[in-house]
Amino acid sequence: NHPGEMEVLSSLLIPDVAILINVNPVHLEHFNSVRHIAEEKLKLLHSATQVCYCPEEWSVLAPQDNLRVFPKNSAQPTSNGWDLTVDDHHFTIRYPLGDDAAKTFANLLWIAIQEGIPPAVLQSRLEQWHPMDNRGAWHIDPKTHCRYFVDCYNANPVAFKNSLQQFYREKPTDSPVCYIIGSMLELGEKSAFYHTSVTQYLRVNPQDCFVCIGTFAKVLQDGILQQGAKSSQIYTFDQTAQAYTLIRSLQMLCFYLKGSRFYQLEQLIHGCTA
Repeated sequence: NHPGEMEVLSSLLIPDVAILINVNPVHLEHFNSVRHIAEEKLKLLHSATQVCYCPEEWSVLAPQDNLRVFPKNSAQPTSNGWDLTVDDHHFTIRYPLGDDAAKTFANLLWIAIQEGIPPAVLQSRLEQWHPMDNRGAWHIDPKTHCRYFVDCYNANPVAFKNSLQQFYREKPTDSPVCYIIGSMLELGEKSAFYHTSVTQYLRVNPQDCFVCIGTFAKVLQDGILQQGAKSSQIYTFDQTAQAYTLIRSLQMLCFYLKGSRFYQLEQLIHGCTA
């Protein structure tokens, strides 16, 4: 989260194998740029004693003598998940992840193969995998049959994009949606830009409503208006608890929750899900 942390951690761990999966605009409040985030993460790779793995775009900054760069693996969406081709091995994920998340899975599978884990074992583990409760999981109210897509463990611009991609692949086709969107934190001077940018991934329909919460609720509101929503569809609140009465009053059957862990958006549906 802060400059200097990785150097301390890597000196304690001294890993045999170190992996940099991806670099995204997170914790920018404490770093000047995405590149500085990458440089901080790459300190772990420089401490690896045997081998390190890294995306091609950051490989120039990685240690070269024991570096393995991710290849271009194939990830194709299916009706209920993904088909991945990694080193001529085929894998199936029966879960409709977002595009970037699927590519991350492909890279992790490739690393596991390089480390000697049999592909059959990897596929069996994929079949057992499911997301944690607050990380892109559906919950259903047994009384009202309302469906809640809960993805509020944390939030950054890339995670928002992936989350919405997954949501749209799974949600009932014609069901209006109540979007409960919490602000993203620690994005620094570009916070407003990033909050506006994530609204472009919303599929705005006249029957939808949008509940924006937190420091950048008004910025989210402006972005949603730019996507074609009417002001009457959007509600803004400073704090999560303030939206409780509104959420309970809405006659909606499908809800999407995404925001920073700080806002604990799942509180708004507490007692409604099984």
